[in-house]
Amino acid sequence: MTAVWPDPNHQPGVPNCLTRTSYELGSCAFPAENFPPGEFVPITITFFFDGVKYTTQTGFTPQP
Repeated sequence: MTAVWPDPNHQPGVPNCLTRTSYELGSCAFPAENFPPGEFVPITITFFFDGVKYTTQTGFTPQP
């Protein structure tokens, strides 16, 4: 599983998170305080299963 979110200190084109999945579950953790409060942070998640690529999007809005 890979996850990508905007981060000016991260190299473009490289996933911010790359993790193995177990029992169809993957997770990435990162500090939300690095993002401005009230601004939506988009996250794109990609899974590869049985030779097929699955992509979805989610995100969060940090609160002050």
